[in-house]
Amino acid sequence: MPGKPHPNCMQYIVSVGEDHWVSHLIWSKDNHPKYGFPEAKLDQMLLFVEFFKKLHGPMEQPHIFYIDARWSSIPLMQAIDDGGCYGVLSCSVKMRPQTLMTWMRRGLTKGNWWSVGYPPAHANLITIQTKAKGQYLNLLTNWATLKQVTARKRKRSFPAITYLLPASSVQVEYNKFKCKVDEWNKALLEYYRRGYFVSEEVTYTQFFMHAWTLQSHTYYLASTGSTISQLEFRKRLIQELLVFAKLEQPEQPLGQKQIHWPTKNFQSSGKCQFPPCRNNCTFWCAVCNRRGCLPCLERAHLG
Repeated sequence: MPGKPHPNCMQYIVSVGEDHWVSHLIWSKDNHPKYGFPEAKLDQMLLFVEFFKKLHGPMEQPHIFYIDARWSSIPLMQAIDDGGCYGVLSCSVKMRPQTLMTWMRRGLTKGNWWSVGYPPAHANLITIQTKAKGQYLNLLTNWATLKQVTARKRKRSFPAITYLLPASSVQVEYNKFKCKVDEWNKALLEYYRRGYFVSEEVTYTQFFMHAWTLQSHTYYLASTGSTISQLEFRKRLIQELLVFAKLEQPEQPLGQKQIHWPTKNFQSSGKCQFPPCRNNCTFWCAVCNRRGCLPCLERAHLG
């Protein structure tokens, strides 16, 4: 996900169902700002809309999209509605019309909300002040209702308690299903091995192998009714693959190579022993068993 970097992963867009099943994954190489100009990213989301609207028939449950603010826009909501699908879209203040997004915040207090309708897409825009310090949540939806419901909240700071308070139904709906991509990403990184970057091909191959293993774990749980953890699934998978692997054991253990590491001896100095240099130096490499200045030692080790 853009804005959530990991040293051994890359930015990607993925559709994850409520059962953690991935439908497809796209590497868009998006260079746009994180939350700037969501209308410019419309083509990225239209690929998903076109894909999913073909999967349900006229008598089947249409798909419901829960989309982050960096991609949400009124044209996207229009495309979702025209495709016979539903959506709950988180919206940033950069979304057009920005005048409306700013106006929706006026006069709100913590826990209260305003809403305005958008008939062309059968949708409503709702702005909720979630915290007293002026933090807001903007949601555009043609699926969830705006009625008031009772929500259960948990106070994180000490003393942590659980309490009930009135909330908008669309906010409860969005909080319930919005984190499936984050949950899938967390599960992917749980057993991801960190390492040095070798090449783009190697990085994408490693990512694909972990993503495919996680997808296989999800399919295994759904098809067998099992509840084994991802770790146990990976261990069993390795044991089965070992049957087909031909492992060649070395005749004798490989010895650890000595590390060349120049050290400085302030109590002794002499001429550099790497010709033609004859400069005075105090550096010594114990593995090379030679004295040398840093440039000569670097050339010797790299050569």
